[in-house]
Amino acid sequence: MSARFSRLNTRLAVVIGTILIVFLSLDILYSVKSSRDTAIHEVERWSVLLAETVRVSLNTLMKEEKMDARYGLFESMNKEIPGLEKVRVIRGEKVNELFQSAREKKDIPREQKALADYRRKVDELNAKLAATKDAYDRRDIESEITEAQKEIANAEKNIQELRLPFKTDPQELPSGEMDRQVLDTGKPLFIVEGDKLQVWAPYIAHKSCGAAAGCHTGVEDGNVLGAVNMEFSLAEVNKEIRKNAIFSTVGKIVLSVLIIACLMFMITRIILRQIGGEPDYAADVVRQVAEGDLTVQVQVRSGDTISLLASLKGMVNRLSELVGDVRVTTESITTASQEIAQGNADLSQRTEEQASNLEETASSMEELTSAVKQNTENAKQANQLANNASGIAVKGGQAVGDVVHTMASISTSSRKIVDIIGVIEGIAFQTNILALNAAVEAARAGEQGRGFAVVAGEVRNLAQRSAAAAREIKNLINDSVNKVDVGTRQVDQAGATMTEIVQAVKRVTDIMAEIAAASNEQSAGIGQVNQAIIQMDEVTQQNAALVEEAAAAAEAMREQAGALMEAVSVFKLKEGSGTAQKPDAGFPATATEARIKKGTVRPEVLAMEGRKRVKRQRLALAEAAASDFDLAGDAQKIA
Repeated sequence: MSARFSRLNTRLAVVIGTILIVFLSLDILYSVKSSRDTAIHEVERWSVLLAETVRVSLNTLMKEEKMDARYGLFESMNKEIPGLEKVRVIRGEKVNELFQSAREKKDIPREQKALADYRRKVDELNAKLAATKDAYDRRDIESEITEAQKEIANAEKNIQELRLPFKTDPQELPSGEMDRQVLDTGKPLFIVEGDKLQVWAPYIAHKSCGAAAGCHTGVEDGNVLGAVNMEFSLAEVNKEIRKNAIFSTVGKIVLSVLIIACLMFMITRIILRQIGGEPDYAADVVRQVAEGDLTVQVQVRSGDTISLLASLKGMVNRLSELVGDVRVTTESITTASQEIAQGNADLSQRTEEQASNLEETASSMEELTSAVKQNTENAKQANQLANNASGIAVKGGQAVGDVVHTMASISTSSRKIVDIIGVIEGIAFQTNILALNAAVEAARAGEQGRGFAVVAGEVRNLAQRSAAAAREIKNLINDSVNKVDVGTRQVDQAGATMTEIVQAVKRVTDIMAEIAAASNEQSAGIGQVNQAIIQMDEVTQQNAALVEEAAAAAEAMREQAGALMEAVSVFKLKEGSGTAQKPDAGFPATATEARIKKGTVRPEVLAMEGRKRVKRQRLALAEAAASDFDLAGDAQKIA
């Protein structure tokens, strides 16, 4: 246990130590940065107060007209204030303009007044010198005159200098981008470069500030008059921060070591209790199980039921039992799959035969359908011809009727001609009588009526000839009338015959129409039967394909069962009946496994039950095939 504890502690120490070192390093870096930022912020705040102090001091010197003393003030500040290395005043353009204006309004008049006073004093001394006789007094007066003349020269020189443009000390002019930025924005600027802190504090004009009332007249509130540039050294601050960081790091390291020791002890005990042994031993057991060795004996502590090794032991025992059951079940599946494959092969053969018969039936039905369609077409053509013959017969009947009507008209005309001929014959007879009477009268007249008698004779001859011609015409007309009557009767008989022909043709047309309708119905029925047979053929083909797929699936299942047997054979089981030890609590057995273990059913019985299920499936498929054959027989009967 000590060796295992040592190995686990080493690993945990490396992991936890690495994590704590990373977090400790980040904490130290953050602490150092935070301390440095805090210190720099305090220096910045203090530098702003110091800049205000410098401003007040400069205003005081300006009021006392001792601005030249500012350089000494800056040197004193550099020496006396810790960390301050440089102080520099930056004048704004507005201040230079105000200084020039102040010189013109105040300094030059002051110097001019002093010059006038000195000149007046020289005049007074010259007058006094002229009135004095004593040599010693004259020397003193001359000495005073000389001093007054020197003051006059100085005053004239000062006036000339004051009249020149104001020149600012180059050190106080803006010399860099930072100087100009502060003068333009009027905001403080802080820059840290290594161990140096540069501070720019602007001077803003305020109406409430009266310190510069002597020269800063005419300045608007808010104007930037100038700035103070100070440079501080952060070396001492950084040194103090590093010193504090070292003490803090040492304390944190000591605390971290104690925390690591406690954590390693607690985690090691928890892990070993959860695993139930060395992790390497659990990994070795898992490796053996992964290689298929289920005969491994897992060693656990007495009474240990919740550790990883205890669960692993139960898993190994349960897996051994399941693999044994899988072997038995796989053998049953193999046997059943072989029988299914055989049954599917038989069913596939019968299905192929049924498909072949259906194809032949479908071919016969297609030929019958073609013949019926041909009969239907012929019936349609005969019906069309009958309709045409019926139309022609009707037209013939109408023509015969027209002929009968024409013959009747001819007979009527002939009778009218006979009547006219009778009238003509009567006229000829009367003419003959008249001519005879004329001849008699001419004979009575003698010589005078001889010519008239000749004419009457000629007229009589003509009347006789007309009567003879009329009689001949009458005979011909009577003969024609008789023949027309005979023709009329024959035409009437022909009309009756044509009527009977038309009726017969109509009956033939109706019969042909019925035949055509029956042929259409028969063609439609045979088409439906043919469609049904085609659908049956398609279904049979699909069934054949499904049967082939089922056969292929059964064969694949048989092959997979063999592969499963080979896969299961990799596992090494304990000696026994094919099942491993009893499973531990928490691993319930299946119903089939329970039946096998209780002895209520043997594996052979399970295999037999599987074969029976296969036979029932084969019987159902056979019934489906028989129903398909019955449908095919009905189709053949209909055909």
